[in-house]
Amino acid sequence: PVLVGTLHSMVAPALLAFHGETPRRRVVYIMTDGAALPLSFSDTVRRLKAKGLLSAVITCGHAFGGDLEAVNIYSALAAAKAVTQAEVIIVAMGPGIVGTGTKYGFSGIEQAYILEAVQRLGGRPVAIPRISFADPRARHRGLSHHSRTVLGELTFATALIALPDWEDERMEILTRQIKESGLTRHHLYQLKVPALPVLMDAYDLPLKTMGRSYHEDPAFFETPAAAGVLANCLLGGELDNLPRWNG
Repeated sequence: PVLVGTLHSMVAPALLAFHGETPRRRVVYIMTDGAALPLSFSDTVRRLKAKGLLSAVITCGHAFGGDLEAVNIYSALAAAKAVTQAEVIIVAMGPGIVGTGTKYGFSGIEQAYILEAVQRLGGRPVAIPRISFADPRARHRGLSHHSRTVLGELTFATALIALPDWEDERMEILTRQIKESGLTRHHLYQLKVPALPVLMDAYDLPLKTMGRSYHEDPAFFETPAAAGVLANCLLGGELDNLPRWNG
């Protein structure tokens, strides 16, 4: 399984949920050059490694400072599998993101071709959508326009996508957005996520994105957590028994 996110703040909740289900499996993080280039800028990675939630880091492209450094995403994925013996890989840019408020002008657009690279190299591409109900910008409310553009329009990959098992108006909004954006061609699942506040306390690992904490924007963090649960199910060969998105 290869989890592919669009923001650095997706890495920690995905790993908390994954290890909450299956502790101490080998997870390798590939940091792309879509945002900050030095790995040393990431306090999150230092804490994840110190707590044993992350086995190794590979920086690729112009990013640098990882345990291994790779020329591009293809060689980074190959190194993660062959050199670091990863059981699960998570790919996302470093801290920050470049965005212009336009349809194609954001560095998270790299998710489109990273998912394709994973699929072409024989991995299982798990796309982490960007979902928020606290972001004040309309284009990021519910399913972000980033995810609608990448997953609905640009990528040729067929990804696995995990949605948290919400049973309220949030899922009604997402259902409409998913259908309108063409995401139904992917394999979508609705999964229960572990209690992130409990895991945050257990590992002393607070979560933040765009200045917002878990309690201010729980949907954002529960979405990568669902991807972490899905990765665990893929390792266990349980995919056929998972509940499908019922939109």
